[in-house]
Amino acid sequence: MTEKRKRPSPLPDELRVTKSHESPDGTADRKSVKAAPSQRKTNVKREGPQAELERLRQQLAEQTRETAALAAKLALIARRERELRELLLDAHDQLLRRDEEFEATLAAALEGQSLGMPGGPEGTPLASNHLRYKALLPQVRAVVQTTLPPDATVAVVSRGDEELLELGGRTAWHFPQTPAGVYVGHHPEDSAAAIDHLAALRAKGAEFLLFPATAFWWLEHFAELTEHLDRNYRRLGDAESCVIFALNQAPDSSTPLEQVDESKAAYLEVVARLRELVDGSVPADATVLVATRGDDALLDLNGRRAWHFPRADDGRWAGYYPATSRHAIRHLEQLRREGASHLVFPATAFWWLDYYGGLRQHLEQRYAEAAHEDTGIVFALALARPERPPLFRRIVDRLRRQG
Repeated sequence: MTEKRKRPSPLPDELRVTKSHESPDGTADRKSVKAAPSQRKTNVKREGPQAELERLRQQLAEQTRETAALAAKLALIARRERELRELLLDAHDQLLRRDEEFEATLAAALEGQSLGMPGGPEGTPLASNHLRYKALLPQVRAVVQTTLPPDATVAVVSRGDEELLELGGRTAWHFPQTPAGVYVGHHPEDSAAAIDHLAALRAKGAEFLLFPATAFWWLEHFAELTEHLDRNYRRLGDAESCVIFALNQAPDSSTPLEQVDESKAAYLEVVARLRELVDGSVPADATVLVATRGDDALLDLNGRRAWHFPRADDGRWAGYYPATSRHAIRHLEQLRREGASHLVFPATAFWWLDYYGGLRQHLEQRYAEAAHEDTGIVFALALARPERPPLFRRIVDRLRRQG
């Protein structure tokens, strides 16, 4: 039997491994050659994200430092802004105090001398009224300081001026006022309305009623209110600057009620003297506007046609005062177009020229005074006044010329 030829036995594992990875001459086979670049590529991919992450971390750190530096700069700017604001506020307060001191000093100087300008009976300039009002405020506060307790609640005939409510920390209310506590915008229609409003404020907690000197005309015009106050309450601060009634104290028995009659007699004398002033300065056929406060007696001007100012459509007194100078000027010019030739302010209405500063300026710039005495002021609405320099400059120039 013929013996079968055996197949060559497979190579040992060691040799097969070697051949699979290395050729007999020691070089790598094709598979090995192909595998090497693939592995290098994998290593590059693994190193790329780490480098990118490190770069992002560095950028974040840099931005954090920049943000911190910017925040420090902003904090510095804010601190300097606060300091500057405080400096400006302090400078503003100093300027206000100096302004008040200047106004008070100038008012005192004007009070003691005549400037030879159109003004009061002694040559007192109409322009100084505002300065005198400014000088009045500290006088009122001084009376309140020495007369009323620190926790007092005071109703003030303020004409809406918030400065009159600054009474050394005391609670102060406008009189009259709305339910919300703000100035109502006009005066009471009559004494009965004023008395009713006073009763409401007393029930609300008002302990005192203060009339600054600029509101003394109330005590003449609202005669029944004055009589009511004198009959029921005590006067505490009857001075040149203000009158104060204690709403929780009975009247002083030493204060005679005849004072009310004396006030009425003085008012009637003003009315009579006003007629004489108009007779000497206003033509008989003129149409005259009069700041009457509703008193028809002031329209009796010896036959002249006379209208209330302000005036309702039916010819009667409007029942209230203009809200602002702009409203007063508009109403004045409307009545002038309707035929009014003169405007009269009795002495009891001089406060108009303090309170309505814009109206005063309008009258001074456009119209001439036909008469000016302690009884009243008459403006001729048909006579245009020539252009004049600003009021303050005229005062200063006059003072300089007087040395």
